[in-house]
Amino acid sequence: MKFSLFAFQDIITCVMGIMLLLTLMLCLQIVQNPGVADITHDAQALAELTAASVDLQSSLANLESAVEANSQLFSAGGLIDTNVLRDQMQDAKNANERARRDLKELKQKTDEAKTVAEKLNAFAKSSTANKETNDLNVTIADAKRVLQQLEQGKRVLYNRPPGSNECWLIELSTESDIRAGVIGKKQSPTSFPSVEHCRDWMLSLKAKADFLIIIKPETWGLKAPLEQVCQDSNVTYAFDLLPQDKIALDPSHGAGF
Repeated sequence: MKFSLFAFQDIITCVMGIMLLLTLMLCLQIVQNPGVADITHDAQALAELTAASVDLQSSLANLESAVEANSQLFSAGGLIDTNVLRDQMQDAKNANERARRDLKELKQKTDEAKTVAEKLNAFAKSSTANKETNDLNVTIADAKRVLQQLEQGKRVLYNRPPGSNECWLIELSTESDIRAGVIGKKQSPTSFPSVEHCRDWMLSLKAKADFLIIIKPETWGLKAPLEQVCQDSNVTYAFDLLPQDKIALDPSHGAGF
């Protein structure tokens, strides 16, 4: 008695076609939404999935060929049992199970890549590198503006009028090398170990003294906070710039002429 295997062949073909379609859709989704943290890792996973898809296509072709051969045997009456078909059905089920495992593993890897990408994005948003760079650019621009004014002669010279408060010249060479001397008076400079000590000393003399503060390149960062203190405390002050290799106070005579 002869019978047709077309219904069985259609079922197998549809199952394998659905698996191939799901595989291709997942491949397209991975290509359209790559993880930003580990592109190499995702590319390797995609290559493995592509290889699995090729294997599935090859298995489907072999299965169709085997079904065709079995159909011919049935038509010729040479196949009298269904053991071969059962084995092939089991092979197809095993292939489907492997494909499901591969898809599950790929999904897990994609989720891990997404988690790493989210952590990197969060770190980039919380990083202070951009703010520090912007602050440094503002400081550089401010320094260039002051230097340009000095080159163009746009600076105010301090001329102490008769009878006014004494004027101290404060030279900030480094953060730990700060000296001060009275302009026009020959005496050894007064030294301060830090800008905080100098600031407190200036506040103690603000009612009877004015201050000319000399800034050098290494102490440019001290200008803004020191200026803010002078403004908040009504200290009479002025700023000027000096190259790092120059000095304004003589080690013995200070700011005396």
